[in-house]
Formats: sequence, C-alpha cells, structure tokens
Amino acid sequence: MTNDHLADAIASFQQAINLNPHNAEAYNNLGNALADEGNLAEAIASYQQAVTLNPKYIEAHYNLANLYNIIDKLEEAIASYQQVISLNPDDANAHYNLGVALGKQGKLEEAIASYQKAIVLNPKDAEAYNNLGNALQEQGNLEEAIASYQKAINLNPNYAEAYNNLGYAFQEQEKLEEAISYYQKALTLNPNNAEVHNNLGNAFEEQGKLEDAIAYYQQALALNPNYPNAYNNLGKVFIIQGKIAEAQILLRQALTLKPNFPEAHENLGVTLLYTGDFKNGFAETEWRWQIKEFIRLHLPQSLLWDGSDLQGRKILLVCEQGFGDGIQFIRYAPLVAQRGGRVIVMCYESQRRLFNTVAGIEQLVTMGTQVEFDVHAPFMSLPHILGTTLETIPAQIPYLLPPQPYPFTLEVPPGMLLKVGIVWAGNAANKNDRYRSCSLSNFLSILNIPQIAFYSLQKGAKTAELSELGIGEKVQDLSEKFHDFADTAAAVAQLDLVISVDTSVAHLAGALGKPLWLVLAKVPDWRWMLDREDTPWYPTMRLFRQLRSGDWAEVFERVAVALENAIAKSQSSAITDKLTQDKLTQTISYEEKTLLPVDGFNRLKKCRHGVFLYNINDTYIGRSLDLYGEYCEGEIVLFKQFVQPGNLVLDIGANIGVHTVFFAEAVGAQGTVMAFEPQRIIFQNLCANLALNSITNTYCYNVALGDAIGSVKVPVLDYNRANNFGGIELGSHIEGELVQVITVDSLNLPYCRLIKLDVEGMELQVLQGAVNTINRLKPILYVENDRLEKALSLLSYLHSLGYKMYWHITPLYNPNNYFQNAENIFGDIVSMNILCLHSSSSLTVSGLQPVEIPN
Repeated sequence: MTNDHLADAIASFQQAINLNPHNAEAYNNLGNALADEGNLAEAIASYQQAVTLNPKYIEAHYNLANLYNIIDKLEEAIASYQQVISLNPDDANAHYNLGVALGKQGKLEEAIASYQKAIVLNPKDAEAYNNLGNALQEQGNLEEAIASYQKAINLNPNYAEAYNNLGYAFQEQEKLEEAISYYQKALTLNPNNAEVHNNLGNAFEEQGKLEDAIAYYQQALALNPNYPNAYNNLGKVFIIQGKIAEAQILLRQALTLKPNFPEAHENLGVTLLYTGDFKNGFAETEWRWQIKEFIRLHLPQSLLWDGSDLQGRKILLVCEQGFGDGIQFIRYAPLVAQRGGRVIVMCYESQRRLFNTVAGIEQLVTMGTQVEFDVHAPFMSLPHILGTTLETIPAQIPYLLPPQPYPFTLEVPPGMLLKVGIVWAGNAANKNDRYRSCSLSNFLSILNIPQIAFYSLQKGAKTAELSELGIGEKVQDLSEKFHDFADTAAAVAQLDLVISVDTSVAHLAGALGKPLWLVLAKVPDWRWMLDREDTPWYPTMRLFRQLRSGDWAEVFERVAVALENAIAKSQSSAITDKLTQDKLTQTISYEEKTLLPVDGFNRLKKCRHGVFLYNINDTYIGRSLDLYGEYCEGEIVLFKQFVQPGNLVLDIGANIGVHTVFFAEAVGAQGTVMAFEPQRIIFQNLCANLALNSITNTYCYNVALGDAIGSVKVPVLDYNRANNFGGIELGSHIEGELVQVITVDSLNLPYCRLIKLDVEGMELQVLQGAVNTINRLKPILYVENDRLEKALSLLSYLHSLGYKMYWHITPLYNPNNYFQNAENIFGDIVSMNILCLHSSSSLTVSGLQPVEIPN
C-alpha cells in the first residue's frame, strides 16, 4: 500500500471511529494502518483501545503482542500472547511467539515449553523446531538442540537458517568438520548470509586454518560492512598472527558499531597489553566479566574492591583462571595487605601449600569454599585496581618458596655439571595449547649434551612420551613425586635451570627466582609481549621465541647452543672452584700457594650466600659454614618473605655476618643494613666478609647496644682453641676489653623494616633502649629467645609494645644444605627465636605457632 493509500485508510478508520466510538474493529484496523505507516506508538494505542472495548478480541490482542515484541517491551508482549492463549488455547502461532518473547528474556525453560506446545499443535512447523533448538542450545543441551534442528531440516530441506544453527551446535561440541559441512550447506542455499560466513570463519580459526578464516570474515564484512562480530573475529585472528596494529583498527571499528561489545573490549585489551600499555589494557580486560563463556565467580559486583584503603576489612582474592595465572598474580597479595586488608585467598587445592609461603595472607581456602568477606577482587583484576604499569610491575623475586625441608632429594648421576628440568606440554584444554605446547621429541636435540642431568617436571598424560621415545635413562621422571605445586617447587629449587613451554611450571620457576628458559610460539600469550628476550614479570627468565610459526626445531637449535655455552662456563667455573678449594682446605698439597695460613684458625669458603671467612673453632657458625656452607638457613628462608629492596635492616649481634651478607643483597643498592658486633676480632671478621662480597650498602659498628648509653666489658677469647666460643656474655664483672654501648633510639632512624636481635641474653635491654623507635616505626622484630630464665620478662615486654609473637624454631642442621653433607653433627640442636609483628601491621604469617604468655 502506498503512503497516499495509507493516509486515506487511516482517515477512513478515524472517520468510522468518530461515527461509532465503540467500534473495536475500527480501532484494530486503524492500528494495522498506523503500524504499516511506522507509527508504532499510535498503533499500540489503537490496539489497546480495541481490546478495552472488546476484551475477547483475539486479533487485536495478537497484533498488540506482536508490536510489543518488535519494540522489545517483552513483559507487555508476553501478557498479550498469554491473553490470546487464554482465549484460544489451540493457537499454535501464539504459543510460538510467546516462546520467542520468553527466549529474549532468557526464560529458557518457559520458552522451551511454549515451543513444544506450538509443535504439538502444529507438528509441521519447521520454525518452531528451529527456535526450540536455539533455546535448547543456549541452555547447553546440545544433543536435543541438534535433534530439533534436524527435524526442522526434515520438514524444510531448504531451511538455510536451520543448517547454520546445526553447524553452530556441532561447533560447540568441537565437531568442526561436521560444523563446516552444515555451514557450507547453508551458504549453498543462501550465499549472501554474512552470519554464516562469519561462523565458517570461526570454525576454520578453531582448526588453526587462519587464512581460510580471514577469507570468510572478509566476505562477511563485504556482505555487511556494519557487522561488529566479524570485525571482532577478524581482529582476533590478526592477534594470533601478531598483527597487533591491524587488529586494533578492526576492534575499534567493532566498538564504534557496538560500544558495549564485551568480547571486542577484551580483545582490544589484549592488544594493548602486548604493546605494554598496561593501564588501558587491564582496564579493557575487565569487560571479560560480561562474556557468557567466561568463568563466573558469582561474587557481588557491589563488593568489588576499588583499590581504596581497606582499614582492616577482610578482602577475598580469587584465583579466577588457570594455575599459571594464579602463580603470576599471587604476587599482589602482600601489596593488598599493605593497603590494610586482612587477606583471604581462594585458590586451587593443588596450590594451597605453595601459596602458604606468601607474606600477608591471613587465610587460604580452596575454590568454592563459603567464606565471609567485606570486599573481593579477582586475581587478574589486581593489576588494574592497583594501577600496574610496565614500569611498576611488582617483580621482587622470589615471592614463592619451596617447602622446607624438601620432601625428596633429586638423584644426581656422577660427573654432572648442570641439573635441568624440562616441560614440553601444557593443559590440552587450553584453546591456545596447539600453539604453545610441543612434543617431547623437540627436546631430543639437547638431551645428548654431556654433563647435564635432565629431570622431567611434566605431569599428566604427556609423561607417556618418555617411554614412547625410549629416553627414560636420559630423563628422570619426577611426576610420581608431585602431589601438588609445593612438591614441584621442591624439585625446581634443587635444579640449576628449567626449560619449559608456556605452562604453570614456567611461572612457578620464575616466582621461585630459578633460571628459566621459556620456549615460545612466534606469537605467544600477551604477558610475554613481542620481540624481547626477557620479561618484566620474572627477572630470571630468558625467552626463546620461534622465528617462524610452528618451527620448534630452530628454537631448540638456539637452546642447544646456549646449553653448550652454559656447560663450558660451568666447566671453567668448576676448574676455578677446584683450584680455589685446593688452596683453601686444610689438606692442601701446595702450601706455598695457599691464601690463608694452614696453621691459623680462619678458613675461607664459597658458601650458599657468598664467600665467607670463618673461624673453624667456632662451635656453631664456623663449623656449620665449614661442613654445610650455610648457617641457620631456615631463618634466611623466613627473612626472604619480609625483607625487600629499599628496606633498612638492623642486624644487632651480627657476628661474622652470615645473615648480614644476605640482608645486604636483599635490600639492594637503594637499601641499607646496619650491623652491630661488639667483639673486636669477630667485628674484624664481619668487615672482611662484607669486603669479600663487594658489599657497599652496609655500615658496621664495633659497639654493643643496650638500654642506656655507656660502656661494657667484652671477654677476650682464645680463638685458637677448638670449641671455645659460640656465645658470649657481656657485663661489668667480666674481664676483657671495654666497648661502647649505645641505644637504638640514639640512631634516630627515619624508617626501619626489620630489627634482628641476637645478643646472648641481653635482648630485653636492647629493646628497652629501642622503645621510642619501635613505637614510632613499628618494625618487624626477630628476637633470639633461648634463655628460659629471661623468656617471660622478654615476652611480656614485647606484648606490652603491641606485638603479636610467633615461635620460629629452626634446626641447625639442614638436610638440604648447600654442600649436600648428609652427616648431622648438631643432632637435635635448634635455634630458638620469636618473630614479632605489630598488631597494627597488615602482615600475617602462616605455619608458625603463636606465642602464649602464661598468666
């Protein structure tokens, strides 16, 4: 009908209404004419008047429902269709259209029931079968959806839309060949359907046939230049190809056409992360929570943390995605604690023991546990919430620690210079696994390099490749030792190097600070960025990238060369170490070349944390360094959780500096260590050890500390007599050298992270002389407490200062000692200390027993 004819019709119907205002049929006809004209609001008003005049006027109810459906007033449409059905329960079309409206609302069960009723009333309705299939598919019931589509096609063999939907259902089942065949059938029937071209592109992209996918996406856009889905999908393929700039153009076009398009925002965020624009990249990836396929945490958006100060509130941090993501982003837990939060972490059971070593976590729970909290944040939202940029990535390594003692010790064949762990496959369920994983056969080129002991860190079905390739003698399979990630961490800690594809074990090695060579696809995951051999996330990681997509052989050629160079360097180092050892041991055969007099009391050795000069007659420290290459390593393991670059640390009772040297390395060039040692000879040894390790950020003081400024006598010991010292008493009654006494408060420290205190029973006096500093700066305190007669007064004083206290008792003998010496000369002797955290601090500890003060 022409516009002129419509105008005449409208005028005629209005004239009829003027003549008879109660003419419901005239109002219905006027509504039809107005709807044809596009004047929907007035059409609706006419239909409403018609049903007001005649509540049983089925046609008017039906017309009104259809218009409401068109303009997405779904509640009104549903009410009108239901009114039609109440008047005529056998109206198949009304049931069908009611199903359409209910489906738009997401009421799938009700929509399915309506479609099924329509089919009962009209078994030959192909469209009802097709829409029933859509609802079933959206519900996740793919088998029934496929059956419904097939019935639609049986009724109408030329039903292109049903073929397209059938292809989509098979694609969801990952039956890509079947999906492609049905898409192509749909195109045969309707070659100009842009949606089918787009779906074919998706199927080919999932098969890894990227050029075919691109061709179909481009054809979809040629047919429909305003098709946001095709722009997004083409952009996604360009990301896979590493064409980041081109992908951004396409994704921005998708967002111009559809501003609230979550998938396009997410993909745009990935492109920005590749380029290092973390601020905008992480902001865009927050759209992932609106993507249907994404894992839902079912946590209230209203309680999402915004980064503000937490002021003691409980915050739940949730490991939302894979194992590797959890390991990468658990580094943020201490930063959240520093914002005043009481941190609860929800993680996978296999990571619980590992994450127990992270500072600042108050409680660890497994996925799905019901827990009370005030606010929450998903792990991968933390970089956005905390404003992480490329320059401010928290990369203080290690932030994870292996269990102590190790649950097992790696077997090392004789003559090996390097212990290397390998991983060749990730989780096969990951959509990108076909790009990131490789076959164990790719590692064969490096397994024949001599003097390297190889260990498989691989888990799961892929471990079968070890026996399939017959290389069990070349690679020790450790998989049976791994019950969780803490066990894997214990293995990694005993290795010199890990070589891995992009898996959770790679993240684990990086988080432990272990040297890691990561072999990568030409275009890897966003976190490894593009065209660089390092990563700001893990300072000890080296990246080996494919130069050509899929070419692992060339990558491993470079890895082999690097390994051979490492072996050559190790051989040179081993020769040097052997010569040095020959010079420094008591059994040296070339006495004229020794660096130290063999009849003296001092020895010099390369130990776990540096080169140390020590007295072999020292009952504990000297003997431990001499036999084990370390002293009280369990204490250093604890310090690693708290001491960070830039800190100021006081080492009071530093002795010869075993812990001082560690502190100096841990605080870095921007940090400071102040070491105090009153015994003159030991003080000289302390200074020598700092010099031997080229340390310049540490200040040494040959003074004692106490509760008031003054002086005290230090005994003069016979350092040549075996086992004659291991702890000294200070006091005016003692014969010896007079040394100055100062107080910590007299130092007027501007800040302080940690005070370590080991002064042979004088700990309380030192704390009393530090009371102003402690109240002002609230540092972490680590205090020796092995004198029973003084323990209660010491604990009571610390409690009065507002400190929470935890026992830290470590054996002097460590089975996993640096020299791998199995002989335990110390028996059950332990070092007894207390770790003290101020009650106002957000720092928490796990695995330590709280100190209980008796009434």
